[in-house]
Amino acid sequence: VNGLLEAMDGSEGREGIVVIGACNDPEVVDHAIRRSGRLDRHIALKLPDAGARLAILREYLGVDLDLSTYLRRTEGMSGADLERAARDARRLARRHRTEISHDHIIAALPKRASRPAEYLRMVARHEIGHAVVGAVLGGRLLHVYLQKEYDPDSTADVAGAAVFRIEKHEHRTASKYSDLICTKLAGMAAELIYYGNHGDVCVADLVEASATATCMLSSLGMGDNLSSTGHREPETLAQERLMNPALARDVETLLQEQAARAREILEMHRDAVDELVELLILRGRLMGPEVRDTIRSYEAGPSLPKAV
Repeated sequence: VNGLLEAMDGSEGREGIVVIGACNDPEVVDHAIRRSGRLDRHIALKLPDAGARLAILREYLGVDLDLSTYLRRTEGMSGADLERAARDARRLARRHRTEISHDHIIAALPKRASRPAEYLRMVARHEIGHAVVGAVLGGRLLHVYLQKEYDPDSTADVAGAAVFRIEKHEHRTASKYSDLICTKLAGMAAELIYYGNHGDVCVADLVEASATATCMLSSLGMGDNLSSTGHREPETLAQERLMNPALARDVETLLQEQAARAREILEMHRDAVDELVELLILRGRLMGPEVRDTIRSYEAGPSLPKAV
């Protein structure tokens, strides 16, 4: 890092020279490199959308074929992924001594399999649980979605998610952190309501909720003590619970309270939850305003019957 900083700053300056860098995870880049006067303008390039994916694939394939049927097959792929798929398709065509065809493209793209209907319904109930509780508690819900298909050869598999916008400069009090924990445990609460128990898809939620609760009590002074360890890393916070039984008990109490709170909120909005689950299964994605409007429509009471 010091060598790079020396090359960037120099003793004679670099008037007229623009330095550009690229990385996959800017958070791991030393802040000294990213400060003003160095690499200080940051532009995030997201994964290509549907139109961009087809344009990239067509460019790398070098053929004039109708690629619209591959919208879903290419979902979530980066430009590099699409380049690799096109390269594999060209290789298959050369092996068969023919022009590139749809058969070659299909063989080169990731395999897709449909998730079982009952599993999709469980995921929909879980994610709508997050969405409804978060929205009721004032969270900025962007959208909630299901991935109805998956790549059976991939180890990274996300079946669905409720996506919230977290404001970087938001003033987070103990009440706000409690709301975040409640929202995080709402997927498990929804499973308990519908099935009487919860499954292993809750593990990531439990880890994050446990870390947040531990941070509140041991680092942020939001419990009975103001002394702080200053830790925020989940692994370190987990070690703190192991080394401090009293802290572990307080964390468990907080988690149980917020899990019960999440279930109570979902029970109060059960009609909205049921409707949103069916809509999510049907459409695959619901935007935040639609979720909030559905919740409000049931809070306003039953509507008058529609005229026939």
